[in-house]
Amino acid sequence: MRLTQIFLLIALLRVGTNVANEVPMRAAPPRIPSERGVQEVLISSDHAGPALWKVTSGPHLLWILAAPPTPLPADFDWRTNEVEAALAGAQEVILDGGITFNSIKSAIPLSATAYQDMRMIPGQQNSLQDVVSADLYRRFETLKDALAANYDSMEQLRPWAAGFELRRHVMKTLRLSDTTVSEAVVRFGWRATVITLYTYADYAVFERNSKSGQTVSCLEEIVAELETDRDDWHRLGHAWAVGDLETLRQVVRKPDACVLDLFDNDAQAQDATAHHTAQWLAAAEAALKTRNSTFALVPTDEIFAPDGWLAALRAAGYDVQEPH
Repeated sequence: MRLTQIFLLIALLRVGTNVANEVPMRAAPPRIPSERGVQEVLISSDHAGPALWKVTSGPHLLWILAAPPTPLPADFDWRTNEVEAALAGAQEVILDGGITFNSIKSAIPLSATAYQDMRMIPGQQNSLQDVVSADLYRRFETLKDALAANYDSMEQLRPWAAGFELRRHVMKTLRLSDTTVSEAVVRFGWRATVITLYTYADYAVFERNSKSGQTVSCLEEIVAELETDRDDWHRLGHAWAVGDLETLRQVVRKPDACVLDLFDNDAQAQDATAHHTAQWLAAAEAALKTRNSTFALVPTDEIFAPDGWLAALRAAGYDVQEPH
């Protein structure tokens, strides 16, 4: 699953949610994405708008919008007549919540003390620098000093938690958001029933593995993402905004270390991924049988992957039309 989805974990661990909610030799220092580079995405995005896929089954229609493959400015103006018209006529909006671990399904509710125990490195003499490689720590520290300098408490967090906090503060500093588009979709489609699909994994597995050293690769993945050259952020954000399908096709599905690390083994992760795919396809097919018009926000890699969600709809006999 995608990195952005696992960040639902923090909120879900604290408050829980329902299955259907209504309403990755010493290297040179990394190049830090700057606010100037981020704003270039916004300035250059005065455009026709993002692309919509059209799936039909007789009189039933499903509009699909690819979710941006990169964070966007929180005030990113992407709305278009086509998207708004599709949302205005939708009876149902399907959002993808991804795979997550929910403490409310645990026999013992998560307390604030237990939550902190899962996040914090035990022992006053231990810090993040003691549990990750020197190179990874240097890269983490470079990002933190440049974009989250006032948050030294991250040094006491386990790798996965330090990664989540680092990303959250970097996004805040750069005024970026992973939810700019999903929030707008809900706002534009206010007349529709909104369904957010989550696949709940075994919470006890997360509680156990969150305290192990195996989540170092989660921090590695987050640091690598935040080190991405700002030109790539610009390129992908602009491609999404103007509906550049050829560039978006280059977005390749890759394993999400932040999800895989929280399972006992690869088989568990693969089972959860397969279950989530089946869950989304079931919701889409149900809509194509019972709703006149539905709107779905779908991860970009699932649209273009040979074995992705749109490929599965084609294989099932639905007419899938690419944007013109």
